[in-house]
Amino acid sequence: MLKATFRNINSNLFKVEVKDMYTLLTGDDTTEGMRVQAKNTLQSDGVNTDQLLTDFVSHQSIYTYLTATRGVSKGSKSSSCVDSNTQTIQKLRGRSVAVIEQSLKSLRNTQRLRLGDFNGLVETQIYCRDCGTQFEVIQLLDRDECDCDIGTDSD
Repeated sequence: MLKATFRNINSNLFKVEVKDMYTLLTGDDTTEGMRVQAKNTLQSDGVNTDQLLTDFVSHQSIYTYLTATRGVSKGSKSSSCVDSNTQTIQKLRGRSVAVIEQSLKSLRNTQRLRLGDFNGLVETQIYCRDCGTQFEVIQLLDRDECDCDIGTDSD
């Protein structure tokens, strides 16, 4: 819901890690002051936070709906493991971009760095020393293999 909201309002908040904003809005360990500040940040970009909070649905509700009502079952362990690792890598990238952008903005705002409007990008390359191929990590995960002939008999 937050990603869609940030896209719809074309907000710089999209750069903020969505999970962090969700935690600020709904977390049990979030202080009321932190929650109010998060709501104010969203409201300053035109987000109706009351409606947004109403639209949040729990993971368990979605799971129950998909399995009980729609008859969807969990995928295989193998693909779900790859998916889980892909998500972990993408979250780490998102967090890295957010930290880098915030650091550069801080330096720019204090006039320690001259920099126009920018976007941070993080790309991770994987190089297989055995076959000499190189892939962007998500591309490799989508492919499920490099160009090695590992596991085949070459005798």
